[in-house]
Amino acid sequence: MIILGKQKLFYYLSRLSLKHALFFFNGVLALIIYKFGRKNKANKVILIGSGDGNYHNNTAILHNFLMEKYRYTPKIKILWVTHDDNDKFDFPTLRRGTVRAYLNSFRATVLIFDTVNGDLCPGFMRYTSGTKMLLNHGFDFLKDIGSTYYQQIAADIITCASEQEKNVKMNSFGAKKSQLIVTGYPRFDYYKKKCPKQADGVVLVMFTWPSEAKDRRTVVETMRNVCRKMDETEPQISTRIHLHPMLKNFMESIYKEDDFQDTHNLKSSIESSAILITDYSSVCWDFFVQGKKVYFLPSKNDYANAQLKILVESGLFNYNPILPDIFSPKDLFKDDNVYPYDLETLKRFIGTTESQQANKLMSELIEKKCFS
Repeated sequence: MIILGKQKLFYYLSRLSLKHALFFFNGVLALIIYKFGRKNKANKVILIGSGDGNYHNNTAILHNFLMEKYRYTPKIKILWVTHDDNDKFDFPTLRRGTVRAYLNSFRATVLIFDTVNGDLCPGFMRYTSGTKMLLNHGFDFLKDIGSTYYQQIAADIITCASEQEKNVKMNSFGAKKSQLIVTGYPRFDYYKKKCPKQADGVVLVMFTWPSEAKDRRTVVETMRNVCRKMDETEPQISTRIHLHPMLKNFMESIYKEDDFQDTHNLKSSIESSAILITDYSSVCWDFFVQGKKVYFLPSKNDYANAQLKILVESGLFNYNPILPDIFSPKDLFKDDNVYPYDLETLKRFIGTTESQQANKLMSELIEKKCFS
């Protein structure tokens, strides 16, 4: 089942090196063209993209809002940066790492990304002059991303869902107070407005990506074991797995393609699932917003355990969210008519979730940069 082939692993490593070499060449060429070529100051370029290149996170919802708002504003050019072939989208796109993508990065008035600088302009973000906005793909709380994490990212603006998250980013992960702005998150607003409260009989299993390579196989196998248990004891309950993008890269070098059935669109997976089983993935907040139950498997991560204890002691949960090692899948669906969270406590963590609030606040920030 598992093929830990050295040849396959070497193939992926060599392909990665070739890709980075091509990115570097294209970046240098684009920088030369930008420095010595003709400047087009008539149009304002807004560049936006996500860490894995897929159209399913906060940046995608903001992009859709901006496309609608500036549809008839000819001087504003909105470009989505993808990792894939551009022909699957019906809006203007750029492929990351190409000369055109680098050139537009240097020309952009605003650059919006959700993970790291390499989302849009790998290796050359320091040469961009536009305002750089980090719109996180997830809510910072349970996972320890490091005390200097935000110091390593070139961002003029770092958005936050709430004052609670703002304090975590500043006090635990190295962000400067001057960078942080509370806007809310487009994904939370979207779920509040669009999604059904329950999707009967569907369980999503999604774990976060461990920074230690030795822990990744353990995480993958734990996810599979949970699914096997659900399928064997309660086959009428549909169980789905969604892999973190970084786990997908790991999977490609370790497993056969048909060894692991993964859902490919995170947003649709969240929308169509009634319950989440996780370790400490930030996707739990998407379920909290929708009033859907989340169960946490015991973790070996001390930081995550301490933060989860804070979450439990805050009074957020109206049920026990810690899943024992031995559990009955039927128990997950008990008391579905009882709202599982205290709304005031939830609001304190994630802020308000009003229709389009986050999109409107962010577009106001963007307009100041484009039209001031």
